[in-house]
Amino acid sequence: MNDEKKYWNPKMETMPLEKMKELQGKRLRELVALAYEKTNLYRQKFDKAGIKPSDINGVEDISKLPITDDVKDIRNTPFSDRLTIPLSDLERLNSTSGITTGQPEPIPFNKKDNAILLDSLAQARWTAGVKVNDVIQMLDNYDLSELCYEKLGSKILLLSAGRYMLDKQIIITKSAGVTVLEHFPSQLDRFIQEAARKGMALSDFSIRLIIGVGEPLAQSRRMNLEKLFNAPIMSIWETMELGAAAAECVARDGMHLFAQRLILEVIDPDTGKPLPDGEEGELIATPLLYETMPLIRFKTGDIAKMLPYKQCSCGRTLPKISMIRGRVSQIMNVNGKMILPIDIEEAIADVDGLAGDYQIISEGKRETSRLKLKLDYLSEIDDLRSLNNSVDESIKSSLGIDSEIELVQQGAFSSTSKAIRFL
Repeated sequence: MNDEKKYWNPKMETMPLEKMKELQGKRLRELVALAYEKTNLYRQKFDKAGIKPSDINGVEDISKLPITDDVKDIRNTPFSDRLTIPLSDLERLNSTSGITTGQPEPIPFNKKDNAILLDSLAQARWTAGVKVNDVIQMLDNYDLSELCYEKLGSKILLLSAGRYMLDKQIIITKSAGVTVLEHFPSQLDRFIQEAARKGMALSDFSIRLIIGVGEPLAQSRRMNLEKLFNAPIMSIWETMELGAAAAECVARDGMHLFAQRLILEVIDPDTGKPLPDGEEGELIATPLLYETMPLIRFKTGDIAKMLPYKQCSCGRTLPKISMIRGRVSQIMNVNGKMILPIDIEEAIADVDGLAGDYQIISEGKRETSRLKLKLDYLSEIDDLRSLNNSVDESIKSSLGIDSEIELVQQGAFSSTSKAIRFL
């Protein structure tokens, strides 16, 4: 691997759209046949829907297939009924985070699937701008990321460097000359705060690129953080079920969908009806290459939209999706308006005095007449009443809803992983 290579997979990333659809159709037919022949789950689902593998000729037939629901079809189906191979033939098991549902779910891989997964992760990071000569630090603690950067040929700090303690990791960020930082976007504020406590300016570091994973990031917050770090924050969409499915390129106007790896649909989460390009809804994914545990028309729970097709200025012909806006399970009905956490982030991004973290007080409810928020504020702020009013006015002006604000001291939210947005 060398830094002169423009694309991770030139053939796939510059393939004409019609040829890509033909390839997707071929891979879909193979996947459907495998799932029907080898898994109890899909044999039962297809028989119930009156569908045979021979009914699927191409991408245009995918809507004939039943949707796979995470709870109904995955969590309530015995593990072995979802697999195409015996448990003894598995090479690796990972799991979902369990943050959304409260219950992590094992994700199995055989040797072939493991290679496909790592290749997808490497493609995403190469698309985002990582190079061979980069020094990588992964503060998200994703061990698979460590493996994929090895595949890229980049130099990596082992996850154990700094013993998983941010105060020590930051020292190594500087001394090792880290050029690429991979982290959850919500945790970048903690990095900034810890660096300041150590008397380090962000300009003291060699960071040229930040890879944001696992969470959405409001555009206004992204711009503010990029100014502070003097480095772009590039987004990647990946899930444990799919691997890396899309990534932002240098053009920075959406994420390239790795269409050779999956078919993506967008549906209305309430009605299940398909939505056209440009309309936001739930992403339904069919990963085409994994054979251990097939997933067909899988409800990802993520919210985004397909962007109108055009060839990108970077030269890739792959279609694009918008940035992920949140999860279906996070939608709040506030006095008739559908609100996501990212909408709140946009509304409060320019309010001076906030430390950057917040939680929505919902008590398990997703419908309310008034938005209740807990936000942390910078330690030097004295006039909390004025700050409270500023937050309330900003939310009212941007979202048109009433709010109830509770301000807490900086550091009150102690998560070191993905942000927990609901109480």
